[in-house]
Amino acid sequence: MMMQIEKLVSGDLFGYALDILTAVMPVEILALLVFGTIGTGYYMVQGSAIMPLIMFVLIGGVTIMEGPLSFIQGIVAVFILVIAGIAYLLLQRFNVE
Repeated sequence: MMMQIEKLVSGDLFGYALDILTAVMPVEILALLVFGTIGTGYYMVQGSAIMPLIMFVLIGGVTIMEGPLSFIQGIVAVFILVIAGIAYLLLQRFNVE
Protein backbone atom coordinates (compact mmCIF):
# COMPACT_ATOMS: atom_id res chain seq x y z
CA MET A 1 0.00 0.00 0.00
CA MET A 2 2.84 2.38 0.80
CA MET A 3 4.41 1.82 -2.61
CA GLN A 4 1.14 2.81 -4.30
CA ILE A 5 0.92 6.01 -2.27
CA GLU A 6 4.56 6.82 -3.03
CA LYS A 7 3.88 6.36 -6.75
CA LEU A 8 0.86 8.64 -6.56
CA VAL A 9 2.74 11.32 -4.61
CA SER A 10 5.70 11.19 -6.99
CA GLY A 11 3.39 11.80 -9.94
CA ASP A 12 3.40 8.32 -11.43
CA LEU A 13 -0.33 8.19 -12.05
CA PHE A 14 -0.04 5.43 -14.66
CA GLY A 15 1.95 3.20 -12.28
CA TYR A 16 -0.59 3.85 -9.53
CA ALA A 17 -3.53 2.91 -11.78
CA LEU A 18 -1.68 -0.16 -13.05
CA ASP A 19 -1.00 -1.32 -9.49
CA ILE A 20 -4.67 -0.96 -8.61
CA LEU A 21 -5.84 -2.83 -11.72
CA THR A 22 -3.27 -5.63 -11.36
CA ALA A 23 -4.30 -6.18 -7.75
CA VAL A 24 -7.62 -7.42 -9.16
CA MET A 25 -6.41 -9.35 -12.21
CA PRO A 26 -3.00 -10.37 -13.57
CA VAL A 27 -1.23 -8.06 -16.00
CA GLU A 28 -1.43 -10.67 -18.75
CA ILE A 29 -5.22 -10.90 -18.73
CA LEU A 30 -5.49 -7.13 -18.45
CA ALA A 31 -3.24 -6.78 -21.52
CA LEU A 32 -5.38 -9.21 -23.52
CA LEU A 33 -8.55 -7.33 -22.60
CA VAL A 34 -7.09 -3.89 -23.36
CA PHE A 35 -5.48 -4.82 -26.66
CA GLY A 36 -8.50 -6.93 -27.60
CA THR A 37 -10.77 -3.92 -27.37
CA ILE A 38 -8.29 -1.85 -29.39
CA GLY A 39 -8.24 -4.57 -32.06
CA THR A 40 -12.02 -4.68 -32.11
CA GLY A 41 -12.09 -0.92 -32.57
CA TYR A 42 -9.73 -1.22 -35.54
CA TYR A 43 -11.98 -3.86 -37.05
CA MET A 44 -15.12 -1.79 -36.57
CA VAL A 45 -13.57 1.30 -38.16
CA GLN A 46 -11.60 -0.30 -41.00
CA GLY A 47 -13.84 -3.27 -41.76
CA SER A 48 -10.72 -5.40 -42.18
CA ALA A 49 -9.55 -8.11 -39.80
CA ILE A 50 -5.87 -7.92 -40.75
CA MET A 51 -4.76 -5.46 -38.05
CA PRO A 52 -6.62 -7.19 -35.17
CA LEU A 53 -5.28 -10.58 -36.27
CA ILE A 54 -1.71 -9.28 -36.32
CA MET A 55 -2.19 -7.69 -32.88
CA PHE A 56 -3.75 -10.91 -31.61
CA VAL A 57 -0.87 -13.08 -32.79
CA LEU A 58 1.89 -10.76 -31.58
CA ILE A 59 0.48 -9.60 -28.28
CA GLY A 60 -1.51 -12.71 -27.39
CA GLY A 61 1.35 -15.13 -27.95
CA VAL A 62 3.80 -13.07 -25.92
CA THR A 63 1.24 -12.52 -23.17
CA ILE A 64 0.57 -16.23 -22.73
CA MET A 65 4.28 -17.07 -22.59
CA GLU A 66 4.98 -14.37 -19.99
CA GLY A 67 2.26 -15.49 -17.61
CA PRO A 68 2.94 -17.52 -14.49
CA LEU A 69 1.91 -21.16 -14.52
CA SER A 70 -0.93 -20.59 -12.08
CA PHE A 71 -2.65 -18.15 -14.48
CA ILE A 72 -2.08 -20.03 -17.73
CA GLN A 73 -5.56 -21.61 -17.69
CA GLY A 74 -7.25 -18.23 -17.25
CA ILE A 75 -5.14 -16.65 -19.96
CA VAL A 76 -5.88 -19.50 -22.37
CA ALA A 77 -9.61 -19.13 -21.59
CA VAL A 78 -9.49 -15.43 -22.51
CA PHE A 79 -7.43 -16.32 -25.59
CA ILE A 80 -10.16 -18.77 -26.68
CA LEU A 81 -12.82 -16.11 -26.14
CA VAL A 82 -10.85 -13.75 -28.37
CA ILE A 83 -10.61 -16.41 -31.09
CA ALA A 84 -14.36 -17.01 -30.82
CA GLY A 85 -15.02 -13.26 -31.02
CA ILE A 86 -12.89 -12.85 -34.13
CA ALA A 87 -14.60 -15.86 -35.74
CA TYR A 88 -18.01 -14.38 -34.92
CA LEU A 89 -17.06 -11.01 -36.42
CA LEU A 90 -15.81 -12.69 -39.59
CA LEU A 91 -18.94 -14.81 -39.87
CA GLN A 92 -21.13 -11.73 -39.47
CA ARG A 93 -19.13 -9.88 -42.08
CA PHE A 94 -19.45 -12.59 -44.72
CA ASN A 95 -23.01 -13.57 -43.82
CA VAL A 96 -24.95 -13.23 -47.05
CA GLU A 97 -28.72 -13.14 -46.77
